[in-house]
Amino acid sequence: MRDDYDVIVIGGGPAGSSAARLSAQLGMRVLLLEKKPMPRPKLCGGWVSGYALRRLALPIPSDLIETNFNSIELKHRSAHVSFAPSRPLGVFVDRARFDHFLVREAEREGAAVRFETARELSRAGSSSLVHTSDHIYRGGSVIVCTGASSAMLGGIRPLDTPNRSAACIEQCLPIEYADRLRITPGAAHLHLGVVQHGYGWILHHGSYLMIGIGCRRSRIQNLQETYASFWNALGLPRELIKPKGHIIPLGGYRRSLGKQRWLLAGDAAGLVDAFSGEGIAGAIESGQMAAEALHHWPGDHAAQAYTAACRQKLLPDLRWSLRFARLCYWAPGLFLRLLSHRRASLENYVEVLERRSNYRALLMSIARLHR
Repeated sequence: MRDDYDVIVIGGGPAGSSAARLSAQLGMRVLLLEKKPMPRPKLCGGWVSGYALRRLALPIPSDLIETNFNSIELKHRSAHVSFAPSRPLGVFVDRARFDHFLVREAEREGAAVRFETARELSRAGSSSLVHTSDHIYRGGSVIVCTGASSAMLGGIRPLDTPNRSAACIEQCLPIEYADRLRITPGAAHLHLGVVQHGYGWILHHGSYLMIGIGCRRSRIQNLQETYASFWNALGLPRELIKPKGHIIPLGGYRRSLGKQRWLLAGDAAGLVDAFSGEGIAGAIESGQMAAEALHHWPGDHAAQAYTAACRQKLLPDLRWSLRFARLCYWAPGLFLRLLSHRRASLENYVEVLERRSNYRALLMSIARLHR
């Protein structure tokens, strides 16, 4: 029996929409499954880096861009380091509207879109079956682009342990509190030391603020209480505390990225910067790489080819992001002094964020400058 689809993509975030869009452009019959109609709320800082925008190769409508990402300030107790590069580090977006736009673009290229929750993966001969509550969809291949805690990972890799993933909680705050927090449009304030192996953040999206904290799950004692302490230290009204949480993988660990013609991309594959928490660029890139692997490699060789490509192109710098995070969280005060001692260190960090350099080069430059 002929498969209904060449590729079934599960998950309509940046990884899934990128995989579906490129698969359709390559001439494959594509189904994109997303569990809820869009636009839908999505917990995320909403930073789309310049590198992510370049990988997307798709003009972003101006009404989706809330503000440019213009500056970063790192804080630890009374110490702080701030820098504003000559060009923006990307843009801030609302993920609900941004993801909706990307799904529409995949649909415009020819991908079929269904709003149903995938429950199970199975095989029928050489075909893949995706079971939802109402249907069973048949396809040649599947790209899983769900979150890091999705049950859909079970047939491909185990869920991440607390040591290999982070828990984050965050919420929006009215713009009227920007002056109290001394933050300007397009700025990110990262507060080190407020939580073990993690940090707190304030992001100015132009018309509202995002306040959150995140840390390695194995270091969590009581994240809600820690968030409340951070909130109080910022001088914000207690009655406004209403954070919501989610789990993200820490990139750099060796994970299974596929099995025969079932591939993982984005958070499902664990491709998140272990220091900054940025995952949209890795989601877009891995989604595209998965589509290319399924298009170019016949039979069950796709997973092997895709895994090799990710381990060559994406994983090396993610491993160094783990090392960089450990240095920062082990001694945040020392880390800030190292960064602030020479302007070159800050400029190198900006190059890492822009993917014009990498964490290994940054660590080596810090070592050379401060011997």
